[in-house]
Amino acid sequence: MDDQKELSVEVVDGQQRITTMTIFLSVISKLFAKEKQEGLSNALWEYIIGKDANTDPFAILKNETPKPFFQFIIQKLVEEKIEPKNTEEEKILKANKFFKNNLSKTGLIKRLKRLRKDDCCNFEYVELLKVIRDQLLRSFVICITTTDTEYANMIFEVLNAKGKELASVDLIKNAIFEKLDNEVPADTAKETWLQIRNSLCSRALRVEFASFYRHFWISHYGKVQDNKLYSDFQKKVPKNEESYLSFLKEIEGASKRYAIILKPNLEDFSNKKEYAFVIEELASINNVFSIVQTRPVFLSLLYMHLEKKVLTYKMFKKIIKGLSCFHFAYNAICSKRTSSLESPLNTFAYNMFHAENNNEIRDIVKELKQSLIGLLPTEEEFVENFTTLKYSKKSIPSNVLTKYTINKWQCILDGSDTMLPDSSIEHIKDEVANDEETCLIGNLILLEQRINSGIPANSSFEEKLVYYNDSKYSMVHNFINESSEKASWAEDDIFKRGKIWAKTYYEKIVALISEIV
Repeated sequence: MDDQKELSVEVVDGQQRITTMTIFLSVISKLFAKEKQEGLSNALWEYIIGKDANTDPFAILKNETPKPFFQFIIQKLVEEKIEPKNTEEEKILKANKFFKNNLSKTGLIKRLKRLRKDDCCNFEYVELLKVIRDQLLRSFVICITTTDTEYANMIFEVLNAKGKELASVDLIKNAIFEKLDNEVPADTAKETWLQIRNSLCSRALRVEFASFYRHFWISHYGKVQDNKLYSDFQKKVPKNEESYLSFLKEIEGASKRYAIILKPNLEDFSNKKEYAFVIEELASINNVFSIVQTRPVFLSLLYMHLEKKVLTYKMFKKIIKGLSCFHFAYNAICSKRTSSLESPLNTFAYNMFHAENNNEIRDIVKELKQSLIGLLPTEEEFVENFTTLKYSKKSIPSNVLTKYTINKWQCILDGSDTMLPDSSIEHIKDEVANDEETCLIGNLILLEQRINSGIPANSSFEEKLVYYNDSKYSMVHNFINESSEKASWAEDDIFKRGKIWAKTYYEKIVALISEIV
C-alpha cells in the first residue's frame, strides 16, 4: 500500500466491520463533545472526517448504499433528523442507538457494575471513554491488500469459504466486479449496482436485497435453493464482460418492476385510469393477504405487458384478478400453507417470462388456472372460515380483512374494477359489547358514508330499512329484497345470511378463476 499513489482503498471484505467501527468512534467523539472535551472530540473525529492537503474535508469511509442516511446520522457531528427507508438504514440506526445507550454515563456505569463488583463509580466518565476508545484504536488489524481487483475477489471468496458461508448475493456481486475490473465497465457496473439499490430504497420501501434477488432469479432463471443461487449463476450467466453488464441491466430493470409491485402508482402505467385496479389488487396482496410468493409472478407479468408488450391488457387483467381471488380464498380466508403454492407460481413466473407469443401465453395461463383450481379450499372449508369474519367499531385484528371482503363483494356484484371510496361498514343489528355475534360478517352490510352516519342510534330494524332504501349499492338492494318482510333481525338471521353469502362468494371466486382463460 505504501507504493500506491492512489490514497483510497476499496474494501472487498470487511465493510460491515469498518462501518461498525465508524459508528462506534462517531458516538464516542460526540460524547466527548457533550462533555465539553473539544480537543478529544476533534482528535477522534479525524477518523470519521479527514482533511486533505488543502484542508478540505472528506469522509474516511465512503459508503454509497445508505446515502444520505449514513452521512447525516453518523458522519455529521450534529445529527440530522432523517427516517430510515430500508432495513440497512434501520440497522445503522439501531447500532448508533446501541452505542449511545451503552456508552452514555448512566449506561456505562450500569454495564461496568455488572462486570465488576468493586466500586467503579470513582472513575471519571471521560477517562472511561478514553479507555474504551483505546480498545479499538490500539487493536491489531490484519489487512490483505492487492492492486489487482481480480485477486482481491479471489482471496475474498477463498477466505470466506473457510469460515461462515457467504451470502449468494455477495458472491455473485464479487464475481461480476472481479470480471469487470477495467475502468470503463467497472464504473458502469458500480453505477448500475447503485441504481439497483436506489430502486429498492425508493418509495419509502424496506426491501431486503437478498429477497428481491431470489424473486428476480425465480422469474428470469427458474427456482433454485437459496444456497445454490451462486452456483446456478455460474452455470447460466456466461463469464464475460458483455454478459455480466447485460445481467446487471437485467437486474436493474427487475428492481424497478419490484418497486412497482410493492408500491404502485398510476404514473407507473402512464397515468391510465384503467390500471387503477392493479394498484388496488397489489395493495391487497401485499397488505391484506401478506403474500410474497406472487412477486416472481408479477415481475414476469409486468415485464411481458409493459416492456415486451406480448401480454395483452385483457389477459393481464384477468390473470391478476384471478390470482387475487385465489389468494383471498386460499391465504386470507382459509390460512392454507403457502409452501404448496411455490411450485406452480414459480413455474408460471419462469414460463411467462420466456413466452414468445400469445399461443404460448394461453397454454401457460391454462396450466396456472388448473393448478389454482386444484389447490382451492373446499366450499365447506371456505364457508366455515368465512362465517367467522368479524368487524367491530373497536380496533380488532380482523377488521382490515373483513372490510376488504365486503368491499370486494360489492365490486363483484357491480362488475367494478375498484372499490368504492365513500363506503362504510354498517352493523344491521347494532353492535353490542360482549356480544360477538353482532360483529360477525352475516350482520354486516356496506353503506354510503352519508347514509350510515345519518342513521340514529338504537334504530329498529324496520327504521334502518328506510335508510337502506336510499342506497345505490347492489348489496343493499339485494338485502332489502331478501329481508323486506322481516319485522326484526335476530341471531339466527345473522348465521343464516353468513352461510348463504359464503357459498355465493365461493361460487363467484371459482367462476373468476375459471375465466382467466
